[in-house]
Amino acid sequence: MVISSLQVLPSSGLKIKVGKFVVEDKGFGLQMILIHNLEGKLVYRNGQITSDKINFDLDYPKGIYLMKLFSNEAIVHKRIIIQ
Repeated sequence: MVISSLQVLPSSGLKIKVGKFVVEDKGFGLQMILIHNLEGKLVYRNGQITSDKINFDLDYPKGIYLMKLFSNEAIVHKRIIIQ
């Protein structure tokens, strides 16, 4: 399993303007996605991943969010900035 087999687009520091981005699983074995705000509150959970490409259109206030991407073998952390 290679961590680079997981992509979150756009990849420019995940600074997004309207909450739209894509997670592509290219062999990572993605099983669950969690997104928390900086206060630690869970704002998104998907534990039933059925596709290799997941489109997000988040309607959240501007700010920084922390995304955790889980597989059987690893957890990847990404920071999302909604401007």
